Amino acid sequence: MEELLKESLREEEKLLWSGRPEPFEPLDKTHKSPFIRSGIITALVTIAVCVAYVILAGINNAPLKPAVLVIVAACGIFIILRGLLDASKIRKRALYAITDKRLLILTDSAKSVEYSAISAAKLDRDEDGHTSLLCGEYAIKAKPWKRRAAMLSGAITDDNTGMCERFVMYALPDADKVKETLKPFLPL
Repeated sequence: MEELLKESLREEEKLLWSGRPEPFEPLDKTHKSPFIRSGIITALVTIAVCVAYVILAGINNAPLKPAVLVIVAACGIFIILRGLLDASKIRKRALYAITDKRLLILTDSAKSVEYSAISAAKLDRDEDGHTSLLCGEYAIKAKPWKRRAAMLSGAITDDNTGMCERFVMYALPDADKVKETLKPFLPL
């Protein structure tokens, strides 16, 4: 990951800080209830689709294809486990960087946002004690349990203005140092 960071830095761009997300539990207080709720909804939808397929096949005297049921069930299981997979990806591969020009998140690729595109920013702590840097109005207004997925998607900008609507660095280590580093660049 450090090699990707070196490659991602622009000429004459100065690295001011970098760090990996602090350790966190995939199903902590912030994420457990939404995970269970979405898991139940996904399971019910998956079951409903399978039942509808069986009923429609019976009504139309069409042969049942077990592969269809297996594919629908596999998709449902993948959707349920997606949050845990995202958490694992963040814990194992994410690296954050602050330069004198922009913010970067490195996972499989580099995602960045220029300071000039950020009109609103906030450091916020969730109920598990993890501090996230939230850039853009959508990020600031989003529920804490949406921060991990938002972090992986990178910067979302307004097509008309080019301004950042959502960019998240989840579970920042040493939040006080990050805040001090960002003071000259962001309206925290």
